[in-house]
Amino acid sequence: MSRIDPRNSLFLISIAYLIIGILTIIFFPGTGDSGDSVNHYLHAKYALAHPHLFFSHWGKPIFTLLSFPFAQFGFAGMKVFNLLVSLATMALTYQTARHLKYPNYALIGLLWLFAPLVFVLTFSGLTEPLLALSFILGIYLLVREKYVAAAVIISFTPFIRPEGLIFMGMYAIFFAYIKQWKAILWLATGHIFYSLAGYPLYQDLLWIFTKNPNAILGSQYNTGDPFHFFIQMTYILGIPLYGLLWLGVVRFGWKAIKDRASLLSLEVWMVYGCFGAYFLAHTLFNYFGLFKSMGMNRVFIGVMPLMALIILRGFNFLTEELKLLKNPKLKRGFQGAIIFYLVIFPFTSNPAAIDWNRDLTYGTDQQVIYEVVDGLTQKDGFDPNAQKFFYSHPFLSQVLDIDHFDRNQRLQLLKGELKYHLEAGDLIIWDHWFSVVEDHVPLEFLEQHPKLEKVQSYQKYRGNILVQLVVFRAI
Repeated sequence: MSRIDPRNSLFLISIAYLIIGILTIIFFPGTGDSGDSVNHYLHAKYALAHPHLFFSHWGKPIFTLLSFPFAQFGFAGMKVFNLLVSLATMALTYQTARHLKYPNYALIGLLWLFAPLVFVLTFSGLTEPLLALSFILGIYLLVREKYVAAAVIISFTPFIRPEGLIFMGMYAIFFAYIKQWKAILWLATGHIFYSLAGYPLYQDLLWIFTKNPNAILGSQYNTGDPFHFFIQMTYILGIPLYGLLWLGVVRFGWKAIKDRASLLSLEVWMVYGCFGAYFLAHTLFNYFGLFKSMGMNRVFIGVMPLMALIILRGFNFLTEELKLLKNPKLKRGFQGAIIFYLVIFPFTSNPAAIDWNRDLTYGTDQQVIYEVVDGLTQKDGFDPNAQKFFYSHPFLSQVLDIDHFDRNQRLQLLKGELKYHLEAGDLIIWDHWFSVVEDHVPLEFLEQHPKLEKVQSYQKYRGNILVQLVVFRAI
């Protein structure tokens, strides 16, 4: 039976990924998105100056701890961090597939590299890639029967992203099934560690619960529909990988019926079960508007290793298990055609493919922010380090190169902050999204404020959406 040759595949694909990644960092200045990605970078960059940021629920303590050395080199440093994280995740997914004896496990690197959204968000300051690494590390340790080590790793995932709690629950059930009671106790490690480590700051042993900004049932964002992620998965994986994902799911159902496989085997529970639980949870969060869900595609980067394993199962199901082609040469040609399609897909004009200008360069709001800062720097005597600002958009801190958390330099654009801390000469920069949706300050409020004068308005259309920033000065 012909199989993809695994020799040197991981090394060659990793080197190719590293070279492509470095070139992307050099020639494409994008930040993945202009909100959370930049905010995580700012948390990491200024954590040493503001140590409480190492315990910020929003900033994600483990992510901040691991990424802050890279953030000292600017946003490019954050991209290098996530590139290295992605390379490590790809390597561990490869090793996990090898230990699980998946045929053609050498393909894992290609399945990882040519998923459009995975590639794009590697070059960001987002936390999802690190969640993916921690989760596949846990599964790799399980495969090698290192149960306590796996439990300890998974115990810290809620401090990378809150979805780690889903993983902890799935691990607890699996450990109970295989009677690894000691491992269940070790699942508490992360919470105990951070509860004690953060006590001097918060004077509260339960701060990991009481200070969690996401521990609310409501959301200010619009709710979605139950099929939202079924549709959006196309834009996460691209058409060929999404098709193979469904084949992998079908293969699971077919084998479960045919072989009556245990529903709590390691592969079924840790790969299919965890992916299913994750998918169901985010579908419900989005549909009911829970835990500030916005229905963002990027959350599924956190389970990309699981999707890669399921996709590989789908590939093998189609090209080997179904025995559609018995002639070895024809089968190799069929496999090659599928691989060729998934490799070229990200470079096609399909809406689900990579748009290098849209996805890897500055967004419209970031372009307008550069116009705003250029306008300010042309004024005589302007010194961002001697000026106090009120604004909500985090990218302004990156462009102005000021400490986002120094209240002597910058305050959040909130009505309460304006009421008590506004002084003559302060600059207020309002934007159409963060100022309104996050901080609830409409433009009309500032225009009617008796102590503010409008300096300049900047705007640009993104499709049918007007991206607008307005500068005011306190008088």
